[in-house]
Amino acid sequence: MAEYEKLNKKAFDKIAEKYGSYRRKTHKIIKNFINESNSKILDLGCGNLSYLFNYPVPMYGIDFSFNSLKKIDREKTYAINADITQLPIKSESFSRATCLYTLHNLSLKMQEKAMCELNRILKSNGKALITVWAKYQKRFLSIQNMINFRNNKPIPVKWGSTTRYYFLFTKNQLKKLCEQAGFKIEKLGTLKNNNSKNFYAIIEKTGKPHFEKKIKNPKEAYEKVKTLTKEAKKKYDKMTEHPIILNPK
Repeated sequence: MAEYEKLNKKAFDKIAEKYGSYRRKTHKIIKNFINESNSKILDLGCGNLSYLFNYPVPMYGIDFSFNSLKKIDREKTYAINADITQLPIKSESFSRATCLYTLHNLSLKMQEKAMCELNRILKSNGKALITVWAKYQKRFLSIQNMINFRNNKPIPVKWGSTTRYYFLFTKNQLKKLCEQAGFKIEKLGTLKNNNSKNFYAIIEKTGKPHFEKKIKNPKEAYEKVKTLTKEAKKKYDKMTEHPIILNPK
């Protein structure tokens, strides 16, 4: 896990107790995507699954924040404490997946890795919904943030006294990332909510990632995270009634 990912993991573990209560409203784009599915859904960077709380389909959630997973209060839920850049999931296991407001928590290289993993676990022609925070919103328009944007560095975002570090997107950057990861863009648009603006993409798996060669030793990394997840399982099962799984069927 890279530097900023480690900092964000600590931040989300710290705020997990209260953070979920501020994330209950679900945009109609997300609702429609979930309602169209008749099968299980994998949510990457699920947190406490509060965006996907009121849906009957089985949810498989993955998040690096152990404390966030402990706050899941939804039935038909299977939680995995793991890094979305190294998924302990069998290839082509899911037809549908979501990654909601998660990718901007990752550095650019880690975003590529996460999208490669999303491609791997989706079946051919499988679909995913991606949502990310947008650059150049009014609340982010400081001189230092503009410098960081230009140099591909993260901007600090406060939640109370806790700081998270975000790599925000333009709509074109989201489009390029999805296409390079082997996906066709079905829809690309803007989500508006109060004073914030975010982007979304509904994508379909049509090929292999174009930047896959940049990732070193994917098999070794996969075996390592499987081991870490097994170790976490013993601790997790004692703390929640929701099971933690390695390979959904």
